[in-house]
Amino acid sequence: LSCGTGRVLLHLARSGHTVTGLDISRPMLAIARDRLSGELPEVQGRVTIVEQDMRRFRLGERFRLAILAINSFMHLMTRRDQERCLKCIRRHLVDDGLLVIDIFNPELALYDSAERSFYERSMDDAATGGTVTKLVSTRIDRQRRVNHITFYYDEMTPGQQQIRHTAAISQHYLYHHEMTGLLTSCGFAVDQVYGGFGRGNWTPDSQKMIFVARRQATLPAAAPTVGASATHSS
Repeated sequence: LSCGTGRVLLHLARSGHTVTGLDISRPMLAIARDRLSGELPEVQGRVTIVEQDMRRFRLGERFRLAILAINSFMHLMTRRDQERCLKCIRRHLVDDGLLVIDIFNPELALYDSAERSFYERSMDDAATGGTVTKLVSTRIDRQRRVNHITFYYDEMTPGQQQIRHTAAISQHYLYHHEMTGLLTSCGFAVDQVYGGFGRGNWTPDSQKMIFVARRQATLPAAAPTVGASATHSS
């Protein structure tokens, strides 16, 4: 889910897996399809790409594994959307199927302040012969628990003209206990939480939280609503 331009999707397909990639962004999926067209026929045959919303998708089949990589789950800004997504995933998993969600660990003590800017890297643009410098600016709204990120791509053309491209996103972050509770309430049991791609155990100081959750046979019973009804006497 949220396969975007296919960076993770294509690695999975090259490794021999049959993969369905889903995203709501038509422009990003166009790039994914273009990349896929350059792959070997056997890789192309293992990939299906669909344009749907991860909160309410219908694929007509069930899967052994669902993946939400690279903070994609954090684009869901409300509890309702998070629950809709997880329950939709659960309906598309086989019994005992797995869900892997990769999000960052919001240890805000790592930040010197609520705002920071930093240089990330420079890249050569093979298409133009110029260079691109990537800068990142973040602003954290602690009250709403939203990380606002702005990416600046400063392009230096071969003619030494500088052009700035800007892209902004917002991500709703969750703490370890919140993500665990959310998964449990949506019919999953957490098997493991890794602190990074090396699969070391999560600790409060880990930069990432990679949840491996297993589909449960039934959804937990809904808790009764307190104060939903009352008896009055005159």
